[in-house]
Amino acid sequence: MNYILYLGVILFWGSSWFAIKFQLGLVAETVSIAYRFYIASLVLAIFCVFFKKKFNLKFNQIKWVVLQGIFLFSLNYYFIYLGTNYIKTGLVAVIFSTVTIFVLINGFLFFKEKINNNILIGALVGIIGLILIFNKELQQYSFNKNIITGIVLNLFGTYFASIGMLISQRNQKNNIPLVQNNTISMFIGASFVLLIAVFTDNEINFDYNFKYISSLFYLSIIGSVLGFGFYLKLLNNLGAGKASYVNVVTPVLALGISTIYENYTWDIFNSIGLLLVIFGNIIIFRKIYD
Repeated sequence: MNYILYLGVILFWGSSWFAIKFQLGLVAETVSIAYRFYIASLVLAIFCVFFKKKFNLKFNQIKWVVLQGIFLFSLNYYFIYLGTNYIKTGLVAVIFSTVTIFVLINGFLFFKEKINNNILIGALVGIIGLILIFNKELQQYSFNKNIITGIVLNLFGTYFASIGMLISQRNQKNNIPLVQNNTISMFIGASFVLLIAVFTDNEINFDYNFKYISSLFYLSIIGSVLGFGFYLKLLNNLGAGKASYVNVVTPVLALGISTIYENYTWDIFNSIGLLLVIFGNIIIFRKIYD
C-alpha cells in the first residue's frame, strides 16, 4: 500500500510543478491559490457527503485544522507561486526537496522529535548540490537579484510547508479524520490567502484561457485532492521524516519535464548537483530511520 502511495505522490506532485507556470500572469498568485483550494475543498466536501463522512470535530481539534490550512495550503503556496515567477519549475521542485531537512529541524523545535547528528552531513551534501545546480543561473544573474529572490521565496514556502506537514501528522495521531481534515483546512487555506489578496490590493479576476483553466483543475484535483490525500496518508503511515523522503524523487520527474518544455539544459555541474541533493537526503533518512 505504501509503495502505491509513494508512486502516486511522485507522479501527482512531480507533474504539478510545471502546471503552476500556467497559473502565473493575468490572475494574481494569491487569487489563483484561492481558486485552487476552494475547488479542491469542494470536491472533498462532495466526497464526504456522498460517503456520509461526518465532521465531528472538537474545538481544540479545529484549532489545529485551521493551523494546517494556514501553513500547508496558504503560506506555503503563496511564497512558492511568487518564487516560480523568477526560476524554472524544475529548480523550484529541487528547492522544495529541502523540506526533508526542515521537517526534521521543525520536528525537533516544535514537537520534541530527536535529530540524529548525521543530518548535518546530509544537509551539507544537499546544500553543495543546490549550489552546483544553480551555478549557471547564479552566473547568469550575477548582476540581477531575480534568481536570489526566487530562491529565497521558495525556501520560505518550503519552510512553511514543513510546519504544515508536521501539524497534519499531529492531527492524524489525534484521530482527526484525514479527508474531513483536508476538506476544512483547504477551505481555510483558500480563505486565508484570499484575505492576503485583498489586503495586498490584488484584483479578484479570472483567466478564461484554456491553459489557465486546465492547469487550475489539474492542480486542484491531481495536485491537491489526490496528491495531498496520498501524501498525508503516507505521512500518517510512516511518519513525517520517511514520508518527506518522497520529495527527493519528485524533482527528478519535475526537472525531466522542465528539460522538455522549458529548455532546461544539463551540464556536468548541475547533473552532479542533482545527484548530491538526492544523496544528501538519502544520507539523512537511511542513517536515522534504518
